[in-house]
Amino acid sequence: MLKVFLYGKFREMAGSDSIEVPALKSVRELKEYLKENYPFLKGEYFIVAVNHAVSSDDLPIGHNDEVAILPPVAGGI
Repeated sequence: MLKVFLYGKFREMAGSDSIEVPALKSVRELKEYLKENYPFLKGEYFIVAVNHAVSSDDLPIGHNDEVAILPPVAGGI
């Protein structure tokens, strides 16, 4: 199992700061799994960070990686 940390509105929607998912091979597979199995994410745009870096869909996920789901962010000056 892979622990996925949730931030912002996703933490509130899930009622938890993390969820556990089966080991998946890539960020793309993780996104597909989350949208299919967690209704609160269906139709939501979210960012996946692996080891504290925003990640592309093709990035492999290892069993020791730290994975987080982040809401879109905006800001700046």
